[in-house]
Amino acid sequence: MKKVAVFFGEREIAGRVYVADTFLKRLVGLRRFKELKDDEGMLLCPCFQIHTFGMNFDIDVVFLSRDSTILDIHHRMQPGGISKKVKGAHKVLELKGGITEIYSLEPGDTLRFEERR
Repeated sequence: MKKVAVFFGEREIAGRVYVADTFLKRLVGLRRFKELKDDEGMLLCPCFQIHTFGMNFDIDVVFLSRDSTILDIHHRMQPGGISKKVKGAHKVLELKGGITEIYSLEPGDTLRFEERR
């Protein structure tokens, strides 16, 4: 599966983010993980709403525009939930719960993605 690293300014916030860019990859999502490490995540594209059914851990959910500007953040979303639909969202970054607070991410911030092998 394709991976990217995510940067906020010059700081790498996650180095192993898996890209879910097909229906099947988005459907399975993070459910295949028993836990999520601090530097792991998933980027779902296209996407404007997510669910956490079948997951075993909480996640931070970052809704992004086409140009990777943060539109909204759901902090520590628990398993078994459904997010609201975020108008203008084109992709969603899912990170370990609490990571967005560690890096002080807020709506209006812009993230950068670099492809990894």
